[in-house]
Amino acid sequence: MFAFGRGGRSCSFQEWRDWSESLRRQVPGPSPQRQTGGAKSEQERRDDVYSKIEDHTSSGGSIRQRRFAIGDGKSVAGGSANQPGSESTKIISITTLLLKHLISALRELLQAPIRLTRQFPFEQVNWTTSSFLIGTLAITLTVVPWYLWHFGLDTFQAALFFFMLLATGFSITLGYHRLYAHLTFQALQPVHFFTLIFGAAAFENSALMWASEHRRHHKHVDHDEGPYSISKGFFYAHIGWLLFKLNGDLSYDNVSDLLKNRLVRWQHRYIHLIAVIVSFVLPAAAGFIWNGWSGALGSFLLAGMARLVILQHCTFLINSACHVFGTQPYSAKCSARDSWFIALFTMGEGYHNYHHEFQHDYRNGVQPWNFDPTKWIIWSLSKVGLTRQLRRVSKEKIQLALQLNSSQSPATTTEWNYSFQSRPTPWLENACHSMTWVILRAYLPY
Repeated sequence: MFAFGRGGRSCSFQEWRDWSESLRRQVPGPSPQRQTGGAKSEQERRDDVYSKIEDHTSSGGSIRQRRFAIGDGKSVAGGSANQPGSESTKIISITTLLLKHLISALRELLQAPIRLTRQFPFEQVNWTTSSFLIGTLAITLTVVPWYLWHFGLDTFQAALFFFMLLATGFSITLGYHRLYAHLTFQALQPVHFFTLIFGAAAFENSALMWASEHRRHHKHVDHDEGPYSISKGFFYAHIGWLLFKLNGDLSYDNVSDLLKNRLVRWQHRYIHLIAVIVSFVLPAAAGFIWNGWSGALGSFLLAGMARLVILQHCTFLINSACHVFGTQPYSAKCSARDSWFIALFTMGEGYHNYHHEFQHDYRNGVQPWNFDPTKWIIWSLSKVGLTRQLRRVSKEKIQLALQLNSSQSPATTTEWNYSFQSRPTPWLENACHSMTWVILRAYLPY
């Protein structure tokens, strides 16, 4: 005998079984969709109802509550979805799924450098030039500040730094660029010798190679045939063209006039020896004479390394920034632009739009107010007989170019211009796509 329900009336087990059988008949049968499954027989479903009622009554629940739950067609297992244990199971399942996707994304992120390494064109890297450019930059950013912190800066080192910077800088702008590449004036032997000696100390290769590449740049400006075309991207035009060997072997058929110059051939033959002696050995020796070993180290770092990095990147800005920033008052036929700001620290080379339109003029900043110290030096040397036959474009031709350009394309004087139509090299494009895909997988697991 036992009691169940609200009243607690005693009954035998047979009475209780008969009552539960009548209760089972009141429970609606399974839906046709579930019947089609055909998993359980009639006896098995009956035993399930008995066991569930027994569990419910033994736990203290009422028959009416159990009947309500069964009448709604919800089993005990289905109804338990609202219980706290079921909620925690859901949270655990979702967390497990998120962790699984996160681990997959991390695996892809770790494998991405391996894929990029396999795609990277190591055979096209110019290892000598790349190591030198990256090494000098690293020393300038680390060792030079350390020296200044521990030893300070004296007047001699500062004067030697600016002398080397101006001597090598004007040797590039006046000698390599306007004298050899464009033949905008003629010079006597002392000017040739000075610009070739200190131009080598800029570590921008020989005047012969520099002029050959620059003449190809003017011939194929904004095209892939150019050695440092802006159509391949800002980074490529700035320094990427030096880090990678993408242009093949250099031909000197466009500088046959320079091959007749004996000093130019001599500098081209001994370019690296001259560069090391003038750029590093002489400043270090001068510093040693001034202040011993600490002075030698400081002169080597400041007048050698730091000066070299600053000068090179100022030169590189002409190839990159002057094809992106500035105005186009004289011509819109190419991407070259005038920038008075860049002219301030490139010895007047920032007026690049005028230069590409009138490349045989010894002046880059043609207007009186344009900052172009290189043209002032050339003009001054002509007054003492060291330079002669300075080539100029007439004022009428310059004025005509201004008028034609303003009438044909009045919107070409914008301060920003960059073409995104050009695509990078395939391996770089694939690398960008791979990294983008990894990032999206990390943040979008579904």
